[in-house]
Amino acid sequence: MASTTTYTVSYSIPNGIPSVSTLKLDLKANNAVLYTTVDTHISPAVGVTFSYTTAPLLSHRIYVARVETVCSGPTIQVGDYQYLMNLICNVATAIAATGPSIDVNWDSYIDETSGDSLKEYILEYKDVLSVGAWYSITITKADILTYWSTNAYPGYMETITTGINPATTYELRLTTVLNYDYITVTGTISTDVVIGPCIINNVIIP
Repeated sequence: MASTTTYTVSYSIPNGIPSVSTLKLDLKANNAVLYTTVDTHISPAVGVTFSYTTAPLLSHRIYVARVETVCSGPTIQVGDYQYLMNLICNVATAIAATGPSIDVNWDSYIDETSGDSLKEYILEYKDVLSVGAWYSITITKADILTYWSTNAYPGYMETITTGINPATTYELRLTTVLNYDYITVTGTISTDVVIGPCIINNVIIP
C-alpha cells in the first residue's frame, strides 16, 4: 500500500445561513489536541463549494477536518466534521523459514512514536486443506511500537511457529483494525474501523 495518502475536502456554507465573515477549514491528527487552520476564506459566498487538498498524510493514520465559521459579533461556530482515512489493505508477504515456520512482513504506516490510529493487526493462517478454524495471532499497537524500538520503521515481521508442519501449504490473511474518536455534542465515541481480512500469498513448507 502507499505510505502516504492525499485527501481533498469539500465544504460550503448552506443556502439560508446568515452572512459569514470568515470561513476556515481546520485539520488535526486523530490523537492531537490542537487543530491547524489549513484553508481560509474571507467574506465567502453562501452556497459556493470550496475544496482543499491536503499534503501527503500517513495512509493508516486517521485525521479530522472541521469547518469553522466566524460570524458578526464575532461568534465562532464549528460546523461539520470529516474523518480522513484510507481503507486500503496492508501489502504483506509471507515466506517459509526454518523451524519449520513462516515469516510474515508488512509495513505499518502509522505514527512512529505514538502508533496513533492503530488498534491491532489480526494475522490468521491455516492448512489449505483444512476445513477447521483459522489460527489467529493478535499484534497490538504496543507490540508494533516495541518492535520499532530495535527495528526500522515502518517495517514489521511476525514469525509463525504454532501449528506449522512440514510438507504442508498454508493460506494466510491479515486484518487491520484502526481506531478513532468520533466527535459528538457531548463528547467522543471510540470507534473501530476494520480493514480486511486481506489475503496474503500462500506458503509451501518443504
